[in-house]
Amino acid sequence: MKVVVLTRFGLGQRSEAFFRANMPFLEAALVPSIAAQTETRFSWIIMLDRQAPSWVVRQLEVWKDTIPQLTFHLHDPFTTFNLMPELARDLLCRGSKKGDYIVTVRVDADDALSTDYLATLRAEAERAASDGTGNSHAFISQAGALLLSRSMKFLRITKKNYSVVATGSYYGGSFVHCYSFPHTKMWRGFAGVLPVFMESAHPHWLRTLRPGSVHRSHRGLKLTDLIDYFPVAKLLISKVRALFDRRYSDRITGFLSSNYVSQVFGIELTTLRGAARESRNWKSSSIPAKVLSKYQPRGNYSLPQLTLKNSILERSSNLNLPVGLSHAGREELQELTQDFYSF
Repeated sequence: MKVVVLTRFGLGQRSEAFFRANMPFLEAALVPSIAAQTETRFSWIIMLDRQAPSWVVRQLEVWKDTIPQLTFHLHDPFTTFNLMPELARDLLCRGSKKGDYIVTVRVDADDALSTDYLATLRAEAERAASDGTGNSHAFISQAGALLLSRSMKFLRITKKNYSVVATGSYYGGSFVHCYSFPHTKMWRGFAGVLPVFMESAHPHWLRTLRPGSVHRSHRGLKLTDLIDYFPVAKLLISKVRALFDRRYSDRITGFLSSNYVSQVFGIELTTLRGAARESRNWKSSSIPAKVLSKYQPRGNYSLPQLTLKNSILERSSNLNLPVGLSHAGREELQELTQDFYSF
């Protein structure tokens, strides 16, 4: 069995401000939580854009001293016309063989994992792989925690559709990985993919709520920007929604102490506070108005940045279908590339 942790960090990005704003949480939350894992039989792949600043790659090399399982993948989205690398091919290049049961774990760059997450996951995966059905599995951890980076408060939450999700699958023609399906729907299961719910008395994942953590075209102050200053309000809103909205499945149940969070995730709170301050010094990239007006669907005033980037890649792919591009075509491709990396 192979366990592979996968983290996207700026795929489709070359902006200095983006990496300066996002690196502090990667370094203060996810890196120490990975280094503190009690299960060491895993590999960790950070996926970067090939045009990321060189200092980012150098920093990853430094982390290899404390996390020998760390490697990285430099991806050119204009080679495959896809924001995501071809993970099945990449795993093949890293030695995967047909019939291997491979567990892939999706974790975002500003999240953290409990120190026993991979140990619990491996035990669950070993049981699931031995069921004799040949099915793939989706491993869901509902127990989590939220960090409100403005108030530096921690909340306990139960959420079955969060982005920390793992899949186990036999490598081959029907192989699936943790990015094969939307993480919001993974808990439902898919054809040939059975959900497995991992129980835990403590949070398995930590999510950071901060400015710019969800990249959209929306400008101006948002309600969540205010609520994160008042964690009690966030707790009360969750309880009210749970009473009156049957479709609301999230449960924020109370506060967690800083010492408890530090022990569960293996992170230093002083370092985390410093990361929050450093991140606020850099404005997260937004879509330039000129670019937004060029690609934005009519009536859609809050466009996810990743959706727009995929749209630009699709246009670029159509340009590259002919064997040779005209001068006008090359100019258009250059313009599309500039638009793509402008946010």
